[in-house]
Amino acid sequence: MSRNFMSLLLAIALCSALAASAQATVITGSYQLNAAYTVFNSDLLQTISGLGVATTGDFTASGAYTGEPALRDGTFSSADCDTTNFAAGGSPSAGSAVTYTLGAGQYGLGYDITEINTYTGWNQGRCGQAYDVSVHLLGSPAGIFVPLASVSYYRNAWDSFPNVPCVSMRVQLSPDVPGGNLAVGVDQVKFDNFLDGGPYSAWWMSYRELDVSGTPTIPEPSTLVLLATGLIGLLCYAWRKRK
Repeated sequence: MSRNFMSLLLAIALCSALAASAQATVITGSYQLNAAYTVFNSDLLQTISGLGVATTGDFTASGAYTGEPALRDGTFSSADCDTTNFAAGGSPSAGSAVTYTLGAGQYGLGYDITEINTYTGWNQGRCGQAYDVSVHLLGSPAGIFVPLASVSYYRNAWDSFPNVPCVSMRVQLSPDVPGGNLAVGVDQVKFDNFLDGGPYSAWWMSYRELDVSGTPTIPEPSTLVLLATGLIGLLCYAWRKRK
C-alpha cells in the first residue's frame, strides 16, 4: 500500500469517529410556580478543566445580574424573586452569544452531547427563553457550527399568573432516540441569538443555568479496526523504507 493511501485510510477513520449524530433534537418545555428547579452540578460546563468561555454582548442587564459565570455554577438559587435571586443569574442582551470550548476529551475525539437543559426564573414574564444552540465538531474548520435547535418557549406569566411572584422554566433538548446523542465528536457548544424580550416579557430574560451533559466520545469498534489498520500500514511502510 502506498503512503498516500494509508494516510487517506487514517483520515477516513478519524472522520468516521467524529461524525455528527443524525438523531433529531426534541425540545420540551416546562414551568413551575414559586418553585426552583434542581439543576445539574456535574455537567460538562462545570467538570471540564480548562473550559474555554467566549462571550459577545452583555450578560448582566446593565449590571443588575452576576453575568455569564452564574449560568454554570450548579445552582438555580432561591425560588422567590428577591434582589439576591435577581442578581444570581445572567440576562443576555439581544444578539448576545456564549461559546464553550470543551476540548478534545479523554480519547482525543471530542464529546458526545446527550442532553442540554436551560433554566430561567423571574416575574413579569421574564422567565421566557429564546435562543439558538449549535455545536462545532472536532476537526471541522474553525467557525463552522452545526445547528441543534432554535428555542422559543414562553408562558404569559404576567397575565396568566398575576398573583404569583415568580415563575421558573426549564427547556430540555434531548435526542429523539432514548439513550442516543444530540451530537458526537463535539469540541465546542454555542448559545447565541438570545432575545432580551419576547411576546410576554416586560423587559429582559432572567436565565439561571445552562447545563450541557455528555461524555468523551469513544470510537466505534469498526472505526477502531480501520484506524488500527491504517496505523499498522504506516508502520510497515516506515519499516520497509528503513530497510
